[in-house]
Amino acid sequence: MSASTTSTASRDARFAPKAPSLPLLGRALGYRRGNVGALEKIRDDHGDLVWIHIFGGLRVLAFLSADGLEVGLRNKDGAYSNRLGWERFLDHVFPGAILAMDGDQHRYHRRILQEAFTRANLDGYVAQMNPVIGRRIESLRTRRSADIHPFVKSLTLDIATRVFMGAEPGADADRLNRAFVDAVEASIALVRVPVWPLPYYKGLRGQAFLAERFRQLLGDKRAQETPDLFSKLCHVRSEDGEAFTDEEVVHHMVFVMMAAHDTSTSTLSTAIYHLAKHPEWQERLRKRSLALPDELSLDELEQLEEHTWVMNESLRLHPPLPFMPRVTVADTEFAGYRIPAGVLTGCAPVVHRDPRLWTRPHAFDPARFSNERAEHKSHPYAFAPFGGGRHLCVGKRFGQLEIRSTLHQMLKKVRWSVPDGYEMPFQFMPIGKPTDGLPVRITAL
Repeated sequence: MSASTTSTASRDARFAPKAPSLPLLGRALGYRRGNVGALEKIRDDHGDLVWIHIFGGLRVLAFLSADGLEVGLRNKDGAYSNRLGWERFLDHVFPGAILAMDGDQHRYHRRILQEAFTRANLDGYVAQMNPVIGRRIESLRTRRSADIHPFVKSLTLDIATRVFMGAEPGADADRLNRAFVDAVEASIALVRVPVWPLPYYKGLRGQAFLAERFRQLLGDKRAQETPDLFSKLCHVRSEDGEAFTDEEVVHHMVFVMMAAHDTSTSTLSTAIYHLAKHPEWQERLRKRSLALPDELSLDELEQLEEHTWVMNESLRLHPPLPFMPRVTVADTEFAGYRIPAGVLTGCAPVVHRDPRLWTRPHAFDPARFSNERAEHKSHPYAFAPFGGGRHLCVGKRFGQLEIRSTLHQMLKKVRWSVPDGYEMPFQFMPIGKPTDGLPVRITAL
């Protein structure tokens, strides 16, 4: 059924089921501290379209099925706005983010950004990031244990600094990381008052530091073309000759740097966790990696089939983004309910654990992504960790290459494990991560 189709038999969306929640806090604590299990229970109890109070009276009409994700993400009839959905979360800390754009503005920025992620440019990015990964992974060989999440976050920030900024990680790497963390935390701050030491204040301060850092470097990047993303955003032109202004370059750099290293950190951390919990898969991938050189080209990385299965299965079980907001800009319909304009909706990848789409949905089973089984193709939106439609993540391929390369080099240098019975505690919002840092035991190879 078309999203814009209405029917006299449809019910008003005001009467869609409502998930119970705490006063003021809504279900914020459950989402932040839990995982998609919280949304699974809501779907099982109330159905595929449910009203949820997130926090502070913010009410969201949540799409909890693959059909719902297709309606909201594909947005075939233009009834859903990315801009209005994301503005309350991003505008104050990530102004000018492509994620919060619609229509002609989005098409304009995406056309230019895509030129920075062509296959030729990606090939150059891979060549730059491989030695950065190699040096960091080598440092693990001298250790008996490591907290993987902070290690990987530092690694991916080093990669982003080298590949996107064209610089070597410096003495202010910790300050850069803190600024990104503060800005992300401020995106879901309950109290939005710029007063120290509230998270909102810290986020605004972090955003200002990041923007100023890129403005200081802008002149040099404009003056000379170099292989990094920052330079490419300064010089790239669309097929129609369109180019970014200085402020647009700064805004894109702040957001891309955050998105690239935070989402990759989340995925790498969960992949490393699952390979620790399932040593048979760790050895299976290691056998393949040991037969190859340490540093692989783009083409070679894309041929790591089983590594890709593990990456995708980790994204399925622990998606970095738990919630993709949209606001209706026209009256529309879904699941037998009429949805008026002005409703905040949320597309949630709880579909990744939907038993209607996946066999044993809670089990770690990377082979479900093989050509023979292809469970991810059971529905066009059964698997949507990178969003979908016109807003499919523009840096998706870079992130996938970064994850494959890191897993490949790590498998060649170390073996890792977790204690029997260990289960990773996982924070759901604002970006998925293990709350205990994910401690693992390390053995050098």
